[in-house]
Amino acid sequence: MTVGWPEKLPHMFNTAFTEKLWIVCNYRRETE
Repeated sequence: MTVGWPEKLPHMFNTAFTEKLWIVCNYRRETE
């Protein structure tokens, strides 16, 4: 990790990660 990152970057990464997790959970529910 580089020091001096904009504060938005971690937030953007967090949002993308949460979105992926939500999609995976939805997909699993539909497959069962």
